[in-house]
Amino acid sequence: MEIWKEIPGFEHYEISIFSKVRSKITGKLLNGFVESNGYRRVTLVKNRVEHRFLMHRLMHEVFIGPIPKHLQIGHLDGTRDNNHIDNLSLVTIKENAGHRKLHGTEPVGEAKLLSKLKEKDVIFIRENPHISARSLGKKYGVSKTAILYARKGRNWAYLNIKGPEGPSDN
Repeated sequence: MEIWKEIPGFEHYEISIFSKVRSKITGKLLNGFVESNGYRRVTLVKNRVEHRFLMHRLMHEVFIGPIPKHLQIGHLDGTRDNNHIDNLSLVTIKENAGHRKLHGTEPVGEAKLLSKLKEKDVIFIRENPHISARSLGKKYGVSKTAILYARKGRNWAYLNIKGPEGPSDN
């Protein structure tokens, strides 16, 4: 059975446990949109001002309650667009990261937002252990530590390639 609740602060909108949002004035459903990171957003208008909400956060706040600052909303099945209330849970940052690894949705390598290295760079780093980590760090704009982690497979482990053994701390 579909249960609808009014969205607090937005009396002209309601949301269902199946993460559908509709206007109480027109009865029309708001589709929202899926962002490039896979999360669905919905835009509500109040006093001619648009307010954008992440659907999973809106669902939790309406049906369960406020989200403590130190917690996140996890998708139990790993599907960021499945915002049914039964698929959402409060989790720590560490638990959410564990869920992403479990479901294979954790970005790795170049897909990580802040990654400066590319796969071809890491392959070059691993295949050339005779080049110092300091000089490679300058070349790629990263720290010596980042080069050493890439070289040893601590980062970029999924590439599953190893270069010949080289200096470990240069």
